[in-house]
Order: sequence, then structure tokens, then C-alpha cells
Amino acid sequence: MLVGDVAQCLVLELLKSFGQETDALHEIIVVADAHTPQEFITTLSALPKVVLEDFSGPFNFSKKCNVGAGRASGDVILFLNDDMLAQSAAWVG
Repeated sequence: MLVGDVAQCLVLELLKSFGQETDALHEIIVVADAHTPQEFITTLSALPKVVLEDFSGPFNFSKKCNVGAGRASGDVILFLNDDMLAQSAAWVG
């Protein structure tokens, strides 16, 4: 996503905002589409617990959520948009 004139991987910023609380997460599924820059895919794929799932076709938020949910193996699913940041790492626990 462009923030001003700078491309930022907001999913990465969201994950950083969790702090050490990501240890409590079973997996983090990122549904990437054709607009996701390759550099972001490379960075995210190197992170522990991150699972990348491809999405093709025109943008459809609900379908992307369903793709992510279909890939999930945990008992609880938390849907987050990539433009969110946690105010406190403890909020997810």
C-alpha cells in the first residue's frame, strides 16, 4: 500500500505492533493478490508462523477472507485488515 509516496507493507507493520504476543498465535495467514509487491511476499514468507495464500481474480474482500479461513487450522480466527495497528500487544490475548 502507498502511504504518501512510500510503499509500505502494512501487514508487516501490523505484525510488528503485536510485539511478543505473536508467540501466542498459532499461525498468521496472509492472503496475497496480484497487487501485492513481490518484495513484501518475500519478506512475509521469511517470518515464522506466516502462511501466504494466493488469491486471483478481481478484488473481493469477502472471498479473500474465505480463502484465508479455508487455509486456517486454528480453533479461533481473527480477521484483520492490513491497515490496522495494535495499540497494545496484549489486546490479542
